Amino acid sequence: KLVAILFWNPKGAVDRAVHGELQALGHASGGKVVVLAAGASQVGSFGSFTRAVQVYQTPTILIVNTRGQGRTLTGLTDAFSIEQAIGEAKN
Repeated sequence: KLVAILFWNPKGAVDRAVHGELQALGHASGGKVVVLAAGASQVGSFGSFTRAVQVYQTPTILIVNTRGQGRTLTGLTDAFSIEQAIGEAKN
């Protein structure tokens, strides 16, 4: 399974849009992608996954594959871009 962690601010319109896209993608994946949402202040609570990742803005999506490798997407991101990043993370 892959994990997609969204660092977001629920008060931001762009953040809410990305949250909706990511949630829909998580449901459509049939459990192949685990989706988590956390506030930007919670970056440190994810331990080793986020040590090498800097979150400078919200929304930021961190995609972590089964080998523990991560990739980030920042700003307004649509479902197509998220799916593409997940596909790349699988390889």
